[in-house]
Amino acid sequence: MINILLVDDVDDNNLALELIIEMYMEDNGIDEDDYTVDISTNGRDALIKVQDASYDMIFLDVMMPKMNGLDALKYIRGSKLDKQPVIIMVTALGDDETKRQERKRGANAFIVKPFQNDTIELMLNHYIKKIEKININNKEFDLKDDLFDFNNDGTIKVDNILVKISAKEFLDDSGDIEYILDSIDDCEPIMEVIENLEIDEFSNNKENITFLLSKYGTFLNNFADFYDISSLLHLLKENINKIEIDNYSEPTSLDILELTKEILLELRDWKINVFDDKDSIDVFSINDSILTKCISIQNIINLSNNKI
Repeated sequence: MINILLVDDVDDNNLALELIIEMYMEDNGIDEDDYTVDISTNGRDALIKVQDASYDMIFLDVMMPKMNGLDALKYIRGSKLDKQPVIIMVTALGDDETKRQERKRGANAFIVKPFQNDTIELMLNHYIKKIEKININNKEFDLKDDLFDFNNDGTIKVDNILVKISAKEFLDDSGDIEYILDSIDDCEPIMEVIENLEIDEFSNNKENITFLLSKYGTFLNNFADFYDISSLLHLLKENINKIEIDNYSEPTSLDILELTKEILLELRDWKINVFDDKDSIDVFSINDSILTKCISIQNIINLSNNKI
């Protein structure tokens, strides 16, 4: 059973999220008897529900009456629950200080309103797979202890993933992939161009960026464990194709460029560590990292588009 709580003082926002969740569950073959969606309209009511029920995931608005989302987040992370839920902050405030406070108090991720269906679906796809893995294995463990490394004050140190596997173990099950690796190796000259890319060169190199995203997306699609990242990279490719970087402020343009470069360089380093050097001790480490960066780019684009 997957239990989800939506917390927003605007009924339309809750209903929109609920509809996206229902569509996601139906599209992914999750029966309506296998999940629940509850709704709260303020932080105080959410705290009562959290004490009475065991939630796997909470979408938590920041600006609400009676108790705001940041205070509710702090209380939830400080509560002695049977298990700590995944908490995704939903906010119209995309500034760095708000994000810092959300992370400090234990948020797993954040999305900026008005949100896109794709963004919510990516979050659901990422975290529900973890929740289902727990349920399938019939494991009784605390999400707070097993998914995260917490400081004494309840803030998160590192967002870890459930399973770690060495490069050797992974490659033993991967079969013959030499022909795939050759196509990735051929991309190295383009990757070197992107690594040194400056903001005024972004528009002229969109084709190179989207080419690399497509190559790595296709490459990762060969492995069942990386279907999610493959979809993310293809979605990012579409977003990069659509944006006109000159319409954004310089800080925003730089954020998009740097995050995109980080994604591509991280993928290159991961490929070298796993497939060339075979020395990676956590093959799945890119799952959370790439998700976070792709969602960050989508949030930046959404927030900026609202201002244009």
